[in-house]
Amino acid sequence: MMKSVSTAIARWLLREGVILDDDQEMFSYAAFCFLFGLLPVLIAIVLGAITGMLFESLLLILPFMLLRKFCGGFHLNSSIACFVVSTLVILTAIGVVSLIIDLDLVGILSILVLLSLISICIFSPIDSPTKKLSPKEKTTFQWTARCLASVVVLAFFVLILLNQRRTGVPIGVGILMTAILQWPCVIRGYMR
Repeated sequence: MMKSVSTAIARWLLREGVILDDDQEMFSYAAFCFLFGLLPVLIAIVLGAITGMLFESLLLILPFMLLRKFCGGFHLNSSIACFVVSTLVILTAIGVVSLIIDLDLVGILSILVLLSLISICIFSPIDSPTKKLSPKEKTTFQWTARCLASVVVLAFFVLILLNQRRTGVPIGVGILMTAILQWPCVIRGYMR
């Protein structure tokens, strides 16, 4: 479906004279990447609305997407499998947020967030098999991941100290998700 939409966008741009015929395929691919990049936000919005946790879902997905861009981690080869697994992961994460808030497990989450920060600082960035990072990109991504993760973790702890659990817990779970999705790659790398 997203390929059809991205192709339609490229055709529309061509009809409007914005792009040349030779550029249609490239713009179709760019539209696909853009739409696919928005998919986690759309999934979070839909699942958040269904579960009555829209605010928490957005606070969960935004730091996750921001960090994941620079940290890397596990990816699936099929876009359909990615959609299904992403939906299940986000739904599980929303459930975890609810559970942590309801059972007052913020202390445990705080420890996991600190461990996640350490993990992210040690292992980021994880290279994608489809697009290898240059040495300069690796250095840039590493420092960006460390800085962003530190800022997001600091925001988490400030919110928790201010007793803003409905805001802080989803951010903490987003950090935890980022680290968890690095571990399959870390384990696979060490098992070779």
